[in-house]
Amino acid sequence: MNKLKIIVNNSYCEIKGDIDPEIENSIHNVLTTHNNIEMELAGLFYRIKMLKKFGLKPKKDETPKENAARVKDTISKTSKDIQKLKDSEFVYWYQDRKFPTGHLNIVKDLLEALKCDYILDNQRKKPKRSLKLPWK
Repeated sequence: MNKLKIIVNNSYCEIKGDIDPEIENSIHNVLTTHNNIEMELAGLFYRIKMLKKFGLKPKKDETPKENAARVKDTISKTSKDIQKLKDSEFVYWYQDRKFPTGHLNIVKDLLEALKCDYILDNQRKKPKRSLKLPWK
């Protein structure tokens, strides 16, 4: 059985080796965040309600049929915005055994709390100075 190994790169970390499914599930749960979208959803649903109730102000030289089509199109776009918002409700930082390096301490604390042995392989590279700043 391979010991759990965390390879740390500059922008992401990768977990290698054998990992207990319960530990992997714990890492996944800890690195999942929930975006609070309730207020935004309420605003979008209110917009649809008002569009259905009052419609849109007609443009100059616009027929009632064109105005109705424009209202229907606006409701359709708002419904797509609602779906997009619902799709982004949860952010999964742990995917394919990789996670951002900024969350390394969270994962280390979790593994220590679960008494899981791991090896930390730090492969971060110091950035090269490639940008010449004129004021220096």
